This record gives sequence, structure tokens and C-alpha cells, in this order.
Amino acid sequence: MTIAKSNLGQHALEGVKVIDLTRVLGGPYATQILADHGAEIIKIEAASGDEVRGWGPPFARDMASYFINVNRNKKSIVIDLASAAGRDLLLRLLEDADILIDNFKTGTLEKWGIGYEDVLKDRFPRLIHCRISGFGATGPLGGAPGYDAVIQAMTGMMSINGMAESGSVRLGAPIVDMGTGLYCVIGILMALHERQTSGLGQYIDMTLYDSAKASRVLLNKKNIEELWDAIIKEYERNDFTYEDAYHQARLARILRKGEYDFTTNKPLLWDYKYEYYRNSRQDKKVG
Repeated sequence: MTIAKSNLGQHALEGVKVIDLTRVLGGPYATQILADHGAEIIKIEAASGDEVRGWGPPFARDMASYFINVNRNKKSIVIDLASAAGRDLLLRLLEDADILIDNFKTGTLEKWGIGYEDVLKDRFPRLIHCRISGFGATGPLGGAPGYDAVIQAMTGMMSINGMAESGSVRLGAPIVDMGTGLYCVIGILMALHERQTSGLGQYIDMTLYDSAKASRVLLNKKNIEELWDAIIKEYERNDFTYEDAYHQARLARILRKGEYDFTTNKPLLWDYKYEYYRNSRQDKKVG
């Protein structure tokens, strides 16, 4: 591969300006990647700061290494976005921005009068707005908060980790948050590319749940059957109750059918192996 001399010392995203309203990990991880490739990141924090600043030890210059790692190569400014003056300043920063990324609770920017559809889309037609949330704004869990560990459980990721003796175990790395950050970068780069043709920005609705479901390629039928067999064997050779078995099997039931009806708290398609547990309930309690 030959690199033209004129490109040496340049970064792929030089000249791209990003206004970063995110905190904790998913959003900051996305903007860290953009920053590493030359984008100008202006991170806006409340006066209290991103709480990850205190997630130590270790600390360096009174900041946790965790915070430093995912917020490197960024500029930082404190703005009270709950105030009218703060929102006016944000709008001024957006005048020449390419990307806005936030992970506020869904509806927050709309409540402040600066939602994408109502204001930003018309005022800044080239702006790409990426929003990160747990489950999006609509649907049975629309507007609900999302956390890495919870989403790991809901989407079956935990079911491929751990031993038969331990049951499902949370993955050590915050894979849902990091995966969401990666999907954000992919979506943003595609939107930037498309803008070269249309001249228009767009809205990217990124959710932890969707990202985790999209990343579930490792959870194949063989994994699921092995998990089921392990649960059944443990159930048969031990004296724990149906309720214990139910909680161990719950994630596998959800995973086996791939869909879950949150309005009834049941899988959309019942599973015969769940019936095995239910019908055996009285047997375990005899004596």
C-alpha cells in the first residue's frame, strides 16, 4: 500500500466538528474514536462534571484514568443546558458543527425546546444528530433507562458466559456500551458520507438494546441447546426449587425464541422446556 506524501501527518476526520453532550461510556467511547482520527470534539459537561471523572482509583490530575482514557483528545466546556442562556450557547456552537451526539434521557432536548425534528433539523440542515438511549423513545420500554448489565441479561449475552455451576454471568467488559459506541461511529461515518451527495444531515437513533441484539451473532442454536441441557441436568440432580430453575432458565427462554413480549412478561412463543419446569414444580416440593 502506497501512501501519498501529501497525506502524511493528516487525519481522516480533520475539519469535522463534533458537539459531545454524552457522559459515562457509550457516547464518550464513540467520540474518543472520532477524536483519535482527527475530529474536533467539544465535550459539554454540567458544573458537576461527567461522573466518570470520579471512577477511580487510579487517578491522575484529580481525574480517574477511566475518564482520561475515553475522553482523550477532546476539548471541554461547562454549560448549564437547563438554562436558556446555556441552550443559546449550545445553538451558537452548532452553527458550524457537523455532528451533535447526546445520551440524555429521551425527550430531554425536546423538553428544552431544541429537539431535532422541531428545531435542529430546519435550523441546521447539514447537522447529523446521534442520540443514544436504552430503548428509544417508543415501544413498550420507550423512554426507560438502559444499563450495560441489564441489557446483557435481556438480550441473552450473559447466557454464553459462566459455567453450568454458576449459571449466566455478566461479561467482564462493558460490551453493550462499547458496542453501542462502535455502532454510533459507523452510523455517523455513513451519514457523513451520504451528506456529500444530499447535502443534508440526518438523525441517528441508537439504542443499547438494538446494539446488543445486533451483536448477538455468537449466540447460535448450539449455544442455546447446550445451555438448556446444562440447566435441566442441574435441575434434575439437585433439590433447588422451580423458582430457582425458572430464574436460571429465564434468559435462555428469551434467547431461544429471540423475542420477548414486555407487556405480558412472557416470551412471544412458549417453550416446551419451560413447560418441563412448570409441570415438575410439585415434584420438587414433595416431602
